[in-house]
Amino acid sequence: MWITRVAIRNPVFATMVMVALCVLGVFSYAQLGVEQMPDINLPGAFVDVAYPGASPEAVEREINKPIEEALNSIAGVKRITSRAFEGRGQTGIEFTLSADLNRAMQEVRDKVAAVRGRLPRDIDPPVVDRVDPDATPILAIMLAGPDGIRTLSEFADKRIKPRLERVPGVGSIEVVTYGNRMEFYHPPSQKMASQRMRRWLRAATARHLRAGPGSDG
Repeated sequence: MWITRVAIRNPVFATMVMVALCVLGVFSYAQLGVEQMPDINLPGAFVDVAYPGASPEAVEREINKPIEEALNSIAGVKRITSRAFEGRGQTGIEFTLSADLNRAMQEVRDKVAAVRGRLPRDIDPPVVDRVDPDATPILAIMLAGPDGIRTLSEFADKRIKPRLERVPGVGSIEVVTYGNRMEFYHPPSQKMASQRMRRWLRAATARHLRAGPGSDG
């Protein structure tokens, strides 16, 4: 080949070309951008069902098990996992990489709608959605105390949640109840928003402890 002939006849020229290519490669690698949270589509879905007042055992028996049985027949399912909490059941579905996600999601919705008649009447409408890494909470705050779940719920819904939602950069906040604990889930947004939330929460908690649960502060 002519490249071989040129390299043999002009070794200095060939060496300089190789050095230039190496320098260009190192420079290009140093300028290469890397995303910490790339936009990816995970082959998964979840079903979330709220069952107010139910124990974890009742949620597992009356919610998670019927849904798992219905979803097992979907083609392309790799793994199904379930979690039962007080008043809530969550079922996760992992698909194979070769599965058609649009078709699989439609089948999941159809199966959940078909099994809806076997579920308790007083549940909230099941929520079916894809697994989205961008929706994963980056901050979870737990609120606990001796005043009971009703007092904690009122304090969380009327005092803490509205103020945290006004913090710049906050997407949304979900309040979840586990026995006598309240947890706040803050989806991903700006890092500064999380820092502002922590500062405000520390100040609000200190005021609440000084004033008592029934005070406005």
